[in-house]
Parts: sequence; structure tokens; C-alpha cells
Amino acid sequence: MLKDPAKSTDYLDYTYSTLPTKHITITSLKKPIEWRSESEYLYRYQLLVLDIISSNIKNRPIYFASSCSSTCFEGFDNYLGINTLTYHLTNEPNFLAPYYKNINVDNCYKEITDLFKWNTVSTASFHGKLLLRNYSIGFFNLAENLSQSNKKESAAKIIEMFIKLFPDSLLAYDEWTMPLVRSCYEIGKIKEGNEIARRMAFNYRHNIEAIDASVMIKREPKYLGLISALRALMITYSQDDSILDKD
Repeated sequence: MLKDPAKSTDYLDYTYSTLPTKHITITSLKKPIEWRSESEYLYRYQLLVLDIISSNIKNRPIYFASSCSSTCFEGFDNYLGINTLTYHLTNEPNFLAPYYKNINVDNCYKEITDLFKWNTVSTASFHGKLLLRNYSIGFFNLAENLSQSNKKESAAKIIEMFIKLFPDSLLAYDEWTMPLVRSCYEIGKIKEGNEIARRMAFNYRHNIEAIDASVMIKREPKYLGLISALRALMITYSQDDSILDKD
């Protein structure tokens, strides 16, 4: 069906098959996984992912590593349940929040505080720091969820673990750390939130990066709105934003 000449388009010297429908369904389960594609085509790796899912989901759990590009699960991201380092595909859609907010809180908390061993974090190499970024995002998402759910003690423990395991000297605080500042303010850890915000501003002004972007294949553009976003956040929580201007 994907090779139907009536459903193809030409580009330069190539002919590409286009999708015969916008509606895609995986029917291997009693309750199907379905979504509407906004694209006219799928890449080969996307077809491979769909084939893996449809062939295995009936008998095996399907997980994606959190380091995967979101294009790997584009379309069915609302069916993902978030663990610390993995995304679990379910057949229960969640349309109330972005997929990365659909956190399995109890499982993530147990993974971070009990199951995972963090003893080698402090000696991470450059490539290891790429993974540390993924780990830290797991902390941020969980802390934010706990703080907004009024689970202050649990949120405080996650924040304290993060500050101890991922100090600014190991993984320089940048725009990715913004949710942690908000979580600190939410549960009353004002001193910690202000210090993280101050370090973020310092790193921004002095071009201190969490990961040496000069040796990365794709360098992310600098977030030019960081300082103004920090000021707005601090003002929202009645904090003195002048600390952002101090070294």
C-alpha cells in the first residue's frame, strides 16, 4: 500500500511514497493505539519502530530510552508513561499534558532514591556527561511533579540528592535547570533556589557550558532569554532578582 504509485511524490531525482491515510492505528491490543499523522510520509526508522511495536506489544513491554529523539515515538507520545530513564508505551492515552509530564511518580522516586547507584557520576567523562544531562532531567521532572502535588518532603529529598550528585562544578547549571529553581521555591527551599538561579546567571554571562559544545556534532544555540526568564520566575516568588547581577 505504501508503494501505491497514486500515493507518491517526486523530489529531485527520487520518488517517495506518501501515506495513504492520516489516521494510524496499532490494533495488536484489545484497546488500540491510534493517532493522526501530520506528515505525508514516514522515514524507514519510523516504520521499523512501528513494526517492532505491533509485533511485540501483545506479549512484551515496549520501552524507549529517554535519550532517544522524540521523532522515534512521534505521534504516539501521549501513550508514554515516563520513568527516570525510559518511556513505557501503554494503550492508555494522556492528552492533559505533554508526554514528559506523564510521570510514573512512585516508580521514578524508587529508581532515583533506591534502585539506581550514583557512585560513578562524579567521574563522568565527556560522553558520560551527555548521559548525565538525561539523568538530571529525570530529577527535574520528578521534583516538579512532587512539588506541585504538595509532596514537599519527597520533593526536598530529590532536590537535595540532585544538588549533592550534580553540583554546578560537575554539570554547569543552565536553562535546563530552570524547573529545579521553580521546584525549590514551591516547597520553600528559597536559599537553594536562589543559589541555583545565581549560578545559572553566572554561567550564562561567562559562557560556562554544562557540556563542551565545541566537540559536539550539533551545537545548541544559546538561550538568549535566560536572564529575563530567571528574573520573571524570581519576581513571581517574591525573590530579589538583583542577585543575578552579582558574581
